[in-house]
Amino acid sequence: MLKKILVLILSLFYLSNYSFSQDDFSDESADNAQKVLTITGSVIDASSGKAVAGANVVVDDTDLGAAADEDGKFTIEGVQSGSSVTVSAIGYDDLTLYADQAEVNFELTPSAVEMSELEVLASRAGEKTAVAYTDVSKDEIALRLGSQDIPLAMNLVPSVYATNQGGGAG
Repeated sequence: MLKKILVLILSLFYLSNYSFSQDDFSDESADNAQKVLTITGSVIDASSGKAVAGANVVVDDTDLGAAADEDGKFTIEGVQSGSSVTVSAIGYDDLTLYADQAEVNFELTPSAVEMSELEVLASRAGEKTAVAYTDVSKDEIALRLGSQDIPLAMNLVPSVYATNQGGGAG
C-alpha cells in the first residue's frame, strides 16, 4: 500500500512539473513568423543609378512575384516576414534580399552575357528531292530586282508568294 501511495505522489509531482513548465520561446517570435507584409521597393542599376524596368522580383519558394515598372518600382502583397526575395534581369547578376521590412530596394550589378558562336544549319532541295524547287542565282536576283524590293522581285519565281503588307523597306 505504501508503495502505491509513493508511486501516486511521484506521478502527481512529475505531471505537475510537466504541465506547468514553460518553453524558452517567446510569443514575439511566433508573431513575427506569421507576419504578412506588402513589400514595395525599387530596382536600380548599381553603376548608373538608373531604374531597371522589367526586372523580375520573386519571393523564393512561392508563386508570388512582380515585374518592375518603367521607374523600377514593384509591389508584392502577402509576403511572409523574413522570406527571401530574388531579383533577376537580363544583363545583371541575380540579387537576393530578405523581406524583413515593408520596403526592399535592390541595386543590381551589370554582368556581361557571353554567347557562343552562331551556327546556321539548313537543308536544300536537290535533284533527288520529291519537292518542286527552283534555283535562283545571284545574277537572276540582280536582273529581276531592278528598283523593286526583294520580296516583290521573288514573286516572279515559281511557287513563291510575297506581299508588301508589312510595310517598311524590303
